[in-house]
Amino acid sequence: MPVPDLDTTLNRLETVVSAIADAPTLAATRAAVESFRTGAGPELHRRLLDDAEERAAAGSSWLAEGWLHDYLDVRDPLPLATNVGFQVRLDSPASGLDRAADLVHRAVRLHLDHVHGRTPEEVDARGNRLSPAQWEFLAGGVRMPAEPRDRILAPARPAAGPHEIGVIVSDRIWALRITDDAGEALPVAALRAGLERALTSAKEVPRESPIPLPHMSYLPAAAGAAVTGALRAEPAGAAIFDRIRDMLFTVHLLHRTPRRADAALRDCAFGPGNAWATKPVTYEIGLDTDWACLHVEHSTVDGATILTQIARMQAAEPALPDGSADPGPAAPAPEELTWSPPAELLPVLRDALESYRDRARDLAVRLVKVPAPDTSDLGVKVSADAICQLILTIAQKLAYDRVRAVYEAVDMREYVRGRTECLRAVTPEAVAFAEALVAGEAEPAGFAAVMAAHRGWVKACKSGDGMDRHLWALRRTAAAAGEEPGLFEDPGVVAARTDFLSTTSIGSDAVIRRYTFAPTVPNGFGVNYTPLDGEIEYCLSFSSSRTEGHMAFQAALSDAARRLGRFLDEVRAGATEG
Repeated sequence: MPVPDLDTTLNRLETVVSAIADAPTLAATRAAVESFRTGAGPELHRRLLDDAEERAAAGSSWLAEGWLHDYLDVRDPLPLATNVGFQVRLDSPASGLDRAADLVHRAVRLHLDHVHGRTPEEVDARGNRLSPAQWEFLAGGVRMPAEPRDRILAPARPAAGPHEIGVIVSDRIWALRITDDAGEALPVAALRAGLERALTSAKEVPRESPIPLPHMSYLPAAAGAAVTGALRAEPAGAAIFDRIRDMLFTVHLLHRTPRRADAALRDCAFGPGNAWATKPVTYEIGLDTDWACLHVEHSTVDGATILTQIARMQAAEPALPDGSADPGPAAPAPEELTWSPPAELLPVLRDALESYRDRARDLAVRLVKVPAPDTSDLGVKVSADAICQLILTIAQKLAYDRVRAVYEAVDMREYVRGRTECLRAVTPEAVAFAEALVAGEAEPAGFAAVMAAHRGWVKACKSGDGMDRHLWALRRTAAAAGEEPGLFEDPGVVAARTDFLSTTSIGSDAVIRRYTFAPTVPNGFGVNYTPLDGEIEYCLSFSSSRTEGHMAFQAALSDAARRLGRFLDEVRAGATEG
């Protein structure tokens, strides 16, 4: 992965700040940029280049290790910080438990394909080979809470197995063997029988532990480290931890799916006990509807990889159990995993979980659908992504009479161990156009400039010439030497990189229908947007108590889309008359 040119990054930073800062703040930022350009910047950039060369020679990149460490340094409960809930489209000819068995069996086969080295190479639309590093999530493992930094633990069992999955039902977890002696998937009838036994046990056998075991994965790092230490200190507890670590994945079987998709997605992402939140992935499957959702621990895997995984599950041959079929003597019995924490830890656990529930209750998820503007016959190259982002910019102006920083994730897996880059969609051109549109003074040239600026950002990010990761790496390089250049504390730079809207998009709902995650700043929004047929869906997450004007912003999205649509209709009509 190339290291961007220092001057290009600093020039781009000035431009980004100019979009959101007033004149005095921008003047101070320009002075800070020049001080960095002629002072600490070149030496930090040289050190970064040397580090990048060493890591490239070792088959890695200047981004990979530090980026992972930043994830592992998160001390908040992961679902309230970096984990993601993905509602996915997984059709099955079956329903109920038969459907659950089909979908879980497909997931088992694909996870085992990776374990046995059969995962196919992935290429993008341009034929570029994509880094395979993120596919390690299919092997299982766990993120272990630790101080001062969490650790990623790989599974310790051999490829031949035996392999297990975790089955979560009603806040409890069962270990279920899902492979034969050769390490291949058991028949789907055996899997279905195991799932059914776990469901029956959850209904008929009282829970033993005073605190549900899956809830212990929803703790902040300090409490999680204490609990994990106590668990691993006991022989029986250590065996439980090892089994959870070695599971390929966990699956949550949901008896009653909330009727509203935003409520169900919120529960999957933030509801305690619905996942093992430190495992790479938990598949959530409704037994009463066609609901399917993934709870993903984000440290090692990004949304584009999840998209490919679900697309492969969609394409996999359905595994349809015959409810009357004998699962055979090889059908495994699920084993519930239970552990009672030491008495001295119970108050810590209860307080931490009550704090989690309070914070989770404050997070809201809302779906806002707006009319998609007609972008045909404009004589300008238009992208759906740029339109979705422009609506967000106009909505900010309408709701708050100002525009704050926006983060958009761009997939970078075409580079060795690539993750994502940040596209700064709030450009000076977008802000100028939003202000003009709200004032009734927008011009076609202003719209064309917005599209061109967005297109320039996409090209810069995909060519490894983005801004944010470079600045992040320069700051880490400085910190490693005990240095803190003033540039990174400059108010304009801080404002330009404090993401009021943290946004991301997959591009359609054919595979992933929508997804949600906690906002990255307490008063901001997490935003997933999806272009649909004739409309655009915005999936918003926000704090009910701390996010400023969240109702006004939701209303402003529809207003912004209609205003933009009317403007483009007028442009089209004017071009026709001309």
